[in-house]
Amino acid sequence: MTERVEVTSARRQEDAWRDRLLWSEACGAYTTEGPAACRPVIGTLTEDAGRGRFLSFALVSARKH
Repeated sequence: MTERVEVTSARRQEDAWRDRLLWSEACGAYTTEGPAACRPVIGTLTEDAGRGRFLSFALVSARKH
């Protein structure tokens, strides 16, 4: 779109939702806003958990032009 970078590789990261869920739970335990700040993300990930119906995560590498 902007052509500011050249994508050199991209792939779907299998089961990355689990990593994101763990990260969100950990952040909720230690953030000054408390667990409530992370509930929307945790709820979304839990709802879609393992089904991959709506969420996926990609690992993208790019080089600046």
